[in-house]
Amino acid sequence: PLCATEMDALQELDWRGRLELVDCSAAGFDDRVVAGEGVTREAMMTRLHARDPEGRWLKGLDAFEAVYAAAGLDRAAR
Repeated sequence: PLCATEMDALQELDWRGRLELVDCSAAGFDDRVVAGEGVTREAMMTRLHARDPEGRWLKGLDAFEAVYAAAGLDRAAR
């Protein structure tokens, strides 16, 4: 629930439309595409994952920094 609440808040702050947030805990989440890129649903459930505009996967703190910066929260990202 905390993650879903944070996702909603970040989506509302993303007035530039830079984020596409996906809930990997949702029943309809299909992990076949990401599994082909070496990312598992289990890994996503334990650590934040984000893909940058170049398609690279960011994990943990790097992902938080990128997501918060994209939402316009530069200070929080640092």
